[in-house]
Amino acid sequence: MSTQWTIETEQLKHLYTRILDLDNLDLQSQYLAPDCRRIHRAIPEAGAKDKPSIVHDAKVWKQKLEDGENSKSIAAGWSAKRCATVRPLDYAGGFVDLTDEQVKASGFSSVEDLKNYASQNNWTGLRVDTWRAAAKGAKSAQPQGQLYKFQYWWERRGGQWLVVLQDVVYAGPLDGTQGQGGEYVTDENYVR
Repeated sequence: MSTQWTIETEQLKHLYTRILDLDNLDLQSQYLAPDCRRIHRAIPEAGAKDKPSIVHDAKVWKQKLEDGENSKSIAAGWSAKRCATVRPLDYAGGFVDLTDEQVKASGFSSVEDLKNYASQNNWTGLRVDTWRAAAKGAKSAQPQGQLYKFQYWWERRGGQWLVVLQDVVYAGPLDGTQGQGGEYVTDENYVR
């Protein structure tokens, strides 16, 4: 697999943009395979082996975000508009820095087991960075928000692309790395 854009990754980029625009977890979840899994690199025990667990956790996380950091950012003059970039992944780069401990909660015995499974099932990957950004001309140059870096692995099933693995690479404060190497899939009039 190449890290260059292919027909498949272009399709997934456009599909991801439509999913992002839904901004409704129940509608977004239709793009998760029933057996979708989650790896959480910083908190390995937060991994998941199925779609219901992932959707439940996402709803809890979204509520916390709306109650906390998002409202603080809006009060400080930051946009509620989410920015996102995507870039294609290959197996070599997509599973780098993973440990066996990090993949076990998602049902894989080892990183090698994950790589083999991905290869056998022809997964296609996208790296996604999402964050909140200031509109151009905002007073503060430093965003006070959160950055989320995900790797979504997709599989074509019954003619439809479905997310089969969500890899939470990073979830934390904006650190200046957001969007590096990616292509914007949201309003480019927002700065990173």
